Amino acid sequence: MAVPVRGIQDVKTLGFLRGSGAHGKDQHVFLFRLATLELERTRRLREREAAVKRMNAVDARLVEVERLIQNQQEALGVTRNRAQAGNAARALATAGRARRVLRYGR
Repeated sequence: MAVPVRGIQDVKTLGFLRGSGAHGKDQHVFLFRLATLELERTRRLREREAAVKRMNAVDARLVEVERLIQNQQEALGVTRNRAQAGNAARALATAGRARRVLRYGR
């Protein structure tokens, strides 16, 4: 019995043996996607760290501004609590303006 002669069509590639997908001819596409996702993750982590630093700086400045306001009020001899300050600010904002009412026609 003669052994059949094998031609080029009978040669199996590694991609064919493992199947298509991540090990097939498109492996570079999967590797590229993985690399871009890792780069995006790194960039987003750095963005988040920068945002946290900015928020901490803003919070620190707000505390400092509040302390400066207290110092100025003490120097002027004006001391009042936050509720009184908020009510006074609202009263000044609405003083001198007529109240406007918006009515919708039927």
